[in-house]
Amino acid sequence: MWPLERIYRSLGTGWVFLSFGIGGLLLTVTVLPILMLIPGGRRRRQHRVRRLIAWGFGTVPWQIEKLGLGRFVIEHRERLRQSGGCLVLPVKHPTLIDVVVIISMLPEADCVVKQSVWRNPILALLVRAAGYVSNADAERVVEIAAERLRTQGEPFIVFPEGTRTVPGKPLTFQRGAARIALASDAPIVPVIMECTPPTLNKGSRWYQVPDRVWTLRIRVNEPIDHQALADTRGLERSLAVRRLTDGMLEYFEGELRLL
Repeated sequence: MWPLERIYRSLGTGWVFLSFGIGGLLLTVTVLPILMLIPGGRRRRQHRVRRLIAWGFGTVPWQIEKLGLGRFVIEHRERLRQSGGCLVLPVKHPTLIDVVVIISMLPEADCVVKQSVWRNPILALLVRAAGYVSNADAERVVEIAAERLRTQGEPFIVFPEGTRTVPGKPLTFQRGAARIALASDAPIVPVIMECTPPTLNKGSRWYQVPDRVWTLRIRVNEPIDHQALADTRGLERSLAVRRLTDGMLEYFEGELRLL
């Protein structure tokens, strides 16, 4: 890659992050208060804020493609629009950008958010107003997610890995996704993702761009029952969670090989 091209794409990536931060701050101090003052119940206010977040997140992939920094190939995105009441599981979690893309395509979705985001002065007010769930208390996350999946009919996004995938390392899952699936008995919508070449992965800096334009591929599979991943009938809960986690891992490893 020509040095000037690499400098351009490093600066372009920095601009996307900077504009995202400035935009988040502006939305928080200007648009968010207006949305909270519009008449309506708590759920309606949350939905307004989630749509605002989805719109803001949607500006990131738009800028990335316009600036020629990366590409997005998304298969069967219509399945996300039909995922109400489903547990949406995106795997892998290869880059910071995938979270932004998934939420931008699911404006009504609920999701689990890292505790560090709740301490972020720009994003904290937005995620609280949206009614998202902090991952600070694992037991509470399972309880809230299962109850909302059973009663609210909205998609619920959980990243089974819990953090970004480390390139070259085996895929590993936390047990939270399996616990939510068993507690809610909700259909699972698998979202298969891969970024080539890797960028903005765990441990890398924003300016460490790959040697060519990257492509984030996303395929949304049809909803499946968790029993199709692992037969957990009659098992004690902890054993059922372990078996379903193993079944999820095997399923996603197979799907990633087909992407």
